[in-house]
Amino acid sequence: MESEKIFSVKNLKTAIIIAIIVAILSLAVSLWQTPKYEASVKMLVVFNQSNIDPYTASRTADYISNVLGEVIYSNSFVDQIFKSNFALKDELGTGQETRAKNWQKMVRVKIKENKGVMTVSVFNPDRDQANKFAEAITYTLITKHQLYHGFGDKVVLKIIDNPTASNQIAEPKILNNTGIGFLAGLVIGLTLIVIFPEQKLFEFFSFRLRQAATRDEMISLFNQENSSAPANQNTEPQYSLPTGQTGLPPKITAENQPAEPNQNANKNQYYNW
Repeated sequence: MESEKIFSVKNLKTAIIIAIIVAILSLAVSLWQTPKYEASVKMLVVFNQSNIDPYTASRTADYISNVLGEVIYSNSFVDQIFKSNFALKDELGTGQETRAKNWQKMVRVKIKENKGVMTVSVFNPDRDQANKFAEAITYTLITKHQLYHGFGDKVVLKIIDNPTASNQIAEPKILNNTGIGFLAGLVIGLTLIVIFPEQKLFEFFSFRLRQAATRDEMISLFNQENSSAPANQNTEPQYSLPTGQTGLPPKITAENQPAEPNQNANKNQYYNW
């Protein structure tokens, strides 16, 4: 099929509409999420042993940093964190599985391969708590890392960057999420018009918008007419009473019912039999 027909103005408008819808959904999801601050610390794992070449020492340090990165998510390490004297608020919930999931959402670990550098980031709605958790993790790793590997005092952890909490909200990243949503929606829209170039999605949205606009105009006109009408307008028929008479109008009975016109009067007015 010709590219001019696929990438027509109608189809391009359809792709843009899809991109805008996805961007709006991304924005709504971002605003729905709880804002969180980030506190991060960067540490270097050093392996000291005589009669070992630097490459082997670097590989060993990299291995230990990966082990410690996994240890941070263990239940025993989490218990050690809350036993430290850092006034931490335990909001992980109840149940081992629930606590593990919430801990994984709050703490993230990044390992730089072949460098032995480990970065631990903590996300929490309370900025002070985020910083305290980062300090507690750092303290526990430095003082008790020997419990989680078999190299003893040959491994040393050094702090490269002290735990610091961000002054601005780190998550959610509203602008980034909205932009990514728009790009993702644009890709989806372009894919859709390539696969279904004869689609009429844009015409459907245009028809719905016209319907909505017409309905709003009719409602507005109806409200204007109602507002211009008298407030206490009485639509019931009014009866006038003769002068000096009061009360309800007399009921129509057989005695006072007006006589019906004689239909034969006009019919035989020219004939006198």
